[in-house]
Amino acid sequence: MHHKNSISYNYELLRKGLHLGSLWMPAAIWYLGYLQSVLLFGVLFALALWYERLRLCGVENCREAKLFGIKSVYKILAKIAQSLLREHEDERGKHRSLTGATYMLAAIFITLIIFPKLIVITAIVIMLIGDSFAAIVGRKFGKSGYRGKSWIGSLAFVISSLAAVSILGVFLGQGAHYLLSAYLAVIAAF
Repeated sequence: MHHKNSISYNYELLRKGLHLGSLWMPAAIWYLGYLQSVLLFGVLFALALWYERLRLCGVENCREAKLFGIKSVYKILAKIAQSLLREHEDERGKHRSLTGATYMLAAIFITLIIFPKLIVITAIVIMLIGDSFAAIVGRKFGKSGYRGKSWIGSLAFVISSLAAVSILGVFLGQGAHYLLSAYLAVIAAF
């Protein structure tokens, strides 16, 4: 799955390293109360949307950037983020879209509102671990398959997610009912 305009494998490793670094999110949800978790991820989502507004309209054209004097802060963040963006997220590309980080924060925020904490934590762990391993293994060893995804990457998703929810279940003191449900969730995500 090596598209002509895709990011390099080393940048993919960096991106997935950031994904794995985001495992602080389910840990924070576990240790914070419900209201604190919703508030934390609501604020993070709002900040991400504000960043996206500045990114998509151009910091030079946004009234808020001038009003709050954050142009230099935005430029530093943009420089860091630019190398990690996929082509469809890149503001210089034809199609402007939100970054994956903004979608992830939106999903976590909405999921927190709808589902119990244990389901939210499990879903985030599956997303972060499974996606990271699928991309790393799939890009290194796979050949393009169904919808541009390699079968070996998909297998890496399933195996790493099953391992992650098994460890999570033990760590959180959950029984067989949790493991069965989590395993079914991994298979459904596949």
